[in-house]
Amino acid sequence: MLADALGTMDNNERYAKYKALSQKLIDLAPDIWAVELPQRHAYHADYLIWPDADAAKAGGKINIMPGHRMYFKNMKFIPEKMP
Repeated sequence: MLADALGTMDNNERYAKYKALSQKLIDLAPDIWAVELPQRHAYHADYLIWPDADAAKAGGKINIMPGHRMYFKNMKFIPEKMP
């Protein structure tokens, strides 16, 4: 589709082809991970249950959406073990 659009001389027709190509790419919803942002966070596992950290430690998959690393709703304190 891109080669066809690039070879089209009429501007209006070429722009229509670009629009169709853009829509096709949007419909495919490709993800391009160009950068990986590794982060480390310290926590005391004796006092805190953090499912994402436990999954990462076990080699499992974790949610890498921005901001999710600090999603505290799924963390749980263990009050009886706290000093």
